[in-house]
Amino acid sequence: MKKIIPLLMLLPVGCASLKVADAPTRGGEWSGKVRLENSVALKRGENLKIAPGTEVCFAFKDEDGDGLGDISLSLEGGDLAALGTPEKPILFTPCDDHAEPGLWGEIRVDFGKIDLKYTVIEGSTRGLHLHFASGRVEDSVIRENHDGTRIGESAIVFDRCLFADQAGKGFNSRASKNTVTNSLFRANKRGVFLFEGDEGSVFKQNIFTGNEIPFRLGDFYTGKLTVGPNKWNDPIGEYKPEGVDATVEFLSGEAASAGPNNWPMAGIVWKKETKGFSDAIAANELGLYSLSWEGGVERRSLFTGETLASLPLSDPSDAPPTLFRVNGKSYLAVQSWDRAVRLLDAETLKELSSWREDESLADDHRQSGPVFAGNCNILAVGSWAGRVLGFDIADGNLAKRWEFSTGGAIRGDLGLSEDGETLFAPSEDGSLYALGVRDGFLKWKFAAKAPLISGVAEKGQVVWFADKEKTLYAVSGGKILYEAELGGGAWYARPLLEGGVLYQGDDSGRLAALEAKSGKTLWERRLHGGVRSSPVTVSGVLAVVTAGGSLALVEPQTGFLYDEISLGEASMATPAALGDFLFTASRPGENARIKLER
Repeated sequence: MKKIIPLLMLLPVGCASLKVADAPTRGGEWSGKVRLENSVALKRGENLKIAPGTEVCFAFKDEDGDGLGDISLSLEGGDLAALGTPEKPILFTPCDDHAEPGLWGEIRVDFGKIDLKYTVIEGSTRGLHLHFASGRVEDSVIRENHDGTRIGESAIVFDRCLFADQAGKGFNSRASKNTVTNSLFRANKRGVFLFEGDEGSVFKQNIFTGNEIPFRLGDFYTGKLTVGPNKWNDPIGEYKPEGVDATVEFLSGEAASAGPNNWPMAGIVWKKETKGFSDAIAANELGLYSLSWEGGVERRSLFTGETLASLPLSDPSDAPPTLFRVNGKSYLAVQSWDRAVRLLDAETLKELSSWREDESLADDHRQSGPVFAGNCNILAVGSWAGRVLGFDIADGNLAKRWEFSTGGAIRGDLGLSEDGETLFAPSEDGSLYALGVRDGFLKWKFAAKAPLISGVAEKGQVVWFADKEKTLYAVSGGKILYEAELGGGAWYARPLLEGGVLYQGDDSGRLAALEAKSGKTLWERRLHGGVRSSPVTVSGVLAVVTAGGSLALVEPQTGFLYDEISLGEASMATPAALGDFLFTASRPGENARIKLER
């Protein structure tokens, strides 16, 4: 069994945030943070050893005008050893941005030997480029490059590796005798491409999933090639080689596991379509509750994703639903664009009671998620009209108990204090209101610098929240403790507070970790697209979705990116975590169950 080992000692993320060593021009041993502004070609026969935990970043420089980065590291006749560990992996990455294909050139070794372990190569043009080389690559990740490898006339063993999201080829080889085992080929344009002369290569016990073309032989390939056994989740039944003199036989079999040991990876268990955008979910032992813009509310089986119950709504709903129990009865509260709050039976989704507001300050995207105070059986709701309302829940009925008016629409989710006695309402008028849960009386009010459309985190009478521009606040009793600047504004993204650390996403696509006591930035990680939801913790890893449509698994103490998969065009809903499973929602309309592979 694979086991996740926390990256306790990994260096923080981001070239600009650390003191960077002078760019080396010689071999020997590299360690710490190395920034390459120009290509480095070691002298012939010179060896290079890279210490665990080292990050080598490559500046972008397009020397030949083709739009692709060219800064590279090259060895000729020398050996490359990059032996990371699960706690301290080695990273080759772009310097100043999230990894995308083509931001730097390649790692090239000619007439030498390579030994790589727990090494990540991301964002390059040609990845690992080898000629007349030998060696091993184990427990490593090659992702988001144009080509993951370019290998010619070499003999390399790849074992327990992840080849993911290459814009071109995950594994590209010619006239070589490579062995590739126990590896995962996921979401590459082409999983494996063999140009010609690779009859001696072996590919077995691998998993191919989500690749546009899982396996392809080049036009000049001749002879017969037998591949496998592998687990082919991608279609291979109708594949025919391009070359007229080539044949290929695909052997199928089970692969118990694939990819690096001790490395969290996201695997999709099931995906189900929804009727329209799905921007809000909740989950418990009864199932996954999904709201969509056209299909209303659905309760799905956690295990299969099949619909167990449904309720059409007259208007879209994008507010997170709330699950709770009163006197042993399970309820679901939802709010929709027709300004209605509905109390539903959580099993049947039968509507038990409702309340509707007649007027509002703003009628458009994003409503506030309601919150339930179990100590007094009160459901609190924030409205577009700028009102906060408290409803008693008695015998399946909504009975309005109190209301409070703010000066702006309420779009951010309502929050509840640790002791369950104070309600926090962020308003577009730029103020956070602290109200008594039982009576709705104002306890205190704090005016921020910009509108508030995101929820809060609270502990020990300290409240943390971020505004629509780029300021995060720590407030106690209505008094400011400190302010901290974020990379961008918080749009619906409530902070997560765990272990004295705040994790806050913003609309620029950054996820930041800040020391809760002081507001000091511990690390910052740039992701694909704005973060319009809150991170959650699952099996010791941060899971966060983005408006760019991705799900990222991030190490909480360092910001190191373990894995990232595509969910669709955009994902706005905070994932629901149950055990080591995640449930997600995305646009144009899908729910998914994600398992953390180990």
